[in-house]
Amino acid sequence: MAIEQSQVPREIHRAWRRQLREEDAWLLRQIGGSRPVLWLRPQPLRPAVRPGILALHVGADGLLRGALRSHAGAWPWADGSVPAIVLQHVNEGAGHGPGLLAEAARVLAPEGRLYLLRFDHFSPWYWRYGRHVGRRAGAPALVLPIDLRPARVRGLALEFRHHLGARGVGDAPGRPPKPDRGDERWPFAGAFRAARIWVLRKRRRGNVPSRPARAVPAGRSGYRLAVARRQGNGAGAA
Repeated sequence: MAIEQSQVPREIHRAWRRQLREEDAWLLRQIGGSRPVLWLRPQPLRPAVRPGILALHVGADGLLRGALRSHAGAWPWADGSVPAIVLQHVNEGAGHGPGLLAEAARVLAPEGRLYLLRFDHFSPWYWRYGRHVGRRAGAPALVLPIDLRPARVRGLALEFRHHLGARGVGDAPGRPPKPDRGDERWPFAGAFRAARIWVLRKRRRGNVPSRPARAVPAGRSGYRLAVARRQGNGAGAA
């Protein structure tokens, strides 16, 4: 879901950038020192937060783009090779959403965490800003609830859920959103905020057999991701 600034009116763009900054800060605190990190998101990450993080975006054609190109439903990394994966607003009703979730569950390492973010479609923020962002990114008007079955069959269990961001009521451009004082367990007081976050952990039992992995030399890649197969133009840990 790649979104260009020129496609979004100024007020909506400012609200969207504030939301992304708040999400990025929360995610970086949660991820901590886990490396490497595979991070799929709508916008490039700031260079200061890039060490050990491979940041890609997903096009409307279902291709991952950035340092490599791969199909959203067939990632080039080995099973159980990445300790932390972020899917940040990249499956907002897209047809490749189930494939993204299934591949993230396959590639995630045992005891690793998957962070899945989507708009809260019941929030005032979404109806004021988010629906315009989603529409310009090609998301359908009706977005079905998240289906976690592709993750569960690969051993992922929901650890906790969280709401994050402004509610959209009285949220004037240029005014910072009010801090979330919830306890990160999807409390009722934190409901109707801009984004919902699901945090899933991969259990050690019940993992599927892994494909043979080829380690990437540290000199060639700063991400240290294990490659299972190559595909497309420049696929691999680059």
